[in-house]
Amino acid sequence: TIMGSVLEDDFISSIKSNKSLHPSLNVILPKNIKIEKFSAIADTDLDLIVVAVSSAGIDWVSDEISKFYKSNTHIILLTKGLSIINDQLTTLTEKLEMILKKNGHKNVNISSVKGPCLASGLANKIRTGTIIANKNIKEAQKIQNFIQTEYFDIYYYDNDINAQYVAQESHNAYSNISNALNWNLKNRVPIIVYNSHNDFQQTNVIDMYMPEGVGGVTELYKNRIVIPYDGSHEQFKHVIHHELVHAFVNDYIYKGNAMNMQNESINPIPLWMNEGLAEFLTESWNTESEMWIKDIVINGKQLPTLNELNGYLAYRGGHSIWNFIVQKYDKNISDGLNESPTIIAKIFKSISETKDL
Repeated sequence: TIMGSVLEDDFISSIKSNKSLHPSLNVILPKNIKIEKFSAIADTDLDLIVVAVSSAGIDWVSDEISKFYKSNTHIILLTKGLSIINDQLTTLTEKLEMILKKNGHKNVNISSVKGPCLASGLANKIRTGTIIANKNIKEAQKIQNFIQTEYFDIYYYDNDINAQYVAQESHNAYSNISNALNWNLKNRVPIIVYNSHNDFQQTNVIDMYMPEGVGGVTELYKNRIVIPYDGSHEQFKHVIHHELVHAFVNDYIYKGNAMNMQNESINPIPLWMNEGLAEFLTESWNTESEMWIKDIVINGKQLPTLNELNGYLAYRGGHSIWNFIVQKYDKNISDGLNESPTIIAKIFKSISETKDL
C-alpha cells in the first residue's frame, strides 16, 4: 500500500478514478499495489514502512510516523540528502531516527536504501544498482535476501538459486490450484526457503522441532510456507506445490489466519481432506499412493474409515479419496472435456458457505 500526504489527495483520487494509471509516470500500477490517503494508515497493522518523501518532507513524515509507530517496526528510507542539525551535517536516516526518539520511540529500526535511479526507471523495471545500509547488518540482509512475485514474498539466505526456483514453481502451481478451487489468493503468502534440512530444523517460524520426515510446513497463523531444499529438485517441486495448496485453503476457508477457526461459521477441514487434496493437486495419482492403498486392502483386510485417516494415512488415503471423487463424479474430467477438475471448486464453495461440513 502506498500512502500520500495531504498534498497528494487529488493525485490519489486521480489514480483511483483512472484505473490505476499513474499520471506522471504514465504506467498502470500493478494490481497488488494499493494507493491510499495518509489518513487511512491510523488503524493499519504494518509490517514495513517505506518512506519516499522529498528531503524537505522528512520533518513532516517523521512526526506523522511518530503517531502510530510500533517498537522496531522496520522503516526503509529511500529519500536522499543531508541535513544540518546543531551546525553538523547529518544524514536523513539519522534525522528521522532522532525525531522518532525525541517523540518517545526508543526502539527504532531504519534501513537506508540508495541507488543511482529515478522513479520512472523503477516504474519501468530498468535494471539498476542499490546499496542497503542499517546499523544492524542482519536487518540490511533481510531486505537483500528477498524476492517478490505477484502473489508471494520469498525469503532466502546465502544465494538466490533455490529462491529463484521457488519463484518459478510457485508461479506454475498458482494457476493449477486456483483453477481447481476457483479461488484467487486474497492475501500475499510469505515463503521462507532453507538450503538444507538441517537449517530448516533450526527455524523459529514454527514453534516445534522438525523431524527428518517433514519436508515442509505451512504455518497457519500468518499463512507462511517454510520449506528446505534437500538436494532433489523433483522432491523440492513436489513440496512447493503441496504446501501452496495448504496456503490456498487457509486463505479461502480460514481467511488467511487460523484464529478464524474459532469462528462458529467456519468449519475446520479434516486432515485427510486437506493433505489428500494437496497431494492430488500436486500429482493427480501415482504408484506410491496406489501401493499404500493396495497394501492396506491386502494386508489390513479392509479399508480404514474416514476418521481413521490420520498421520501418513491422511496423505495416501486422502489422495485416494480425492482421486475417486474426481474420477467418479466429475463428468468433464472422465469425458476428457476439462484438464482441471470442477467438482473440487464446488465442494469448497459449499464448505465456505455452510456450517454443515
